[in-house]
Amino acid sequence: MEERAGALEGTAEEVAREVEEVARRLAVGSAWVAGGEWTVKVGEKAGRGGRATHLALLVAKAIAGMEDVRVLVAGSDGVDGTGPWAGAVVDGATWGRAGETEGERGLRECDSGTVLARVGAAIEGGPTGVNHADLVIVERSGTGTGTGAGTGARATQGR
Repeated sequence: MEERAGALEGTAEEVAREVEEVARRLAVGSAWVAGGEWTVKVGEKAGRGGRATHLALLVAKAIAGMEDVRVLVAGSDGVDGTGPWAGAVVDGATWGRAGETEGERGLRECDSGTVLARVGAAIEGGPTGVNHADLVIVERSGTGTGTGAGTGARATQGR
């Protein structure tokens, strides 16, 4: 396991770049765990989702094609922004399943939860009564079997 000093902070775009860098250098068979709270600028038109799903969709775009990487992004409180999801599990195929046009729309309109739910990557949530920070786990399996949904998290279909 690779260690990191300090919490994940900054904009979601900055944190996504850091997560991508970690994913690219992480040794096969390793995982990286971090927590923190990043910011998302929400425009006038905002869809469903929150900080965790927004970061997850950004990371899905950044790691597109990396078949042996999976990333979980979730809120410890079990609720991510305006959606019913706690976060998402994405991999190198998630962005392709979402499609460039829909993925970019989801990021632009802060509707990442809807996009990730449609491709089966969103994690069903619910209040946990705990709110420590958001969690990011990067796993590099080396097997090339990442498939987004069905990777150990309970994923949901679009609503």
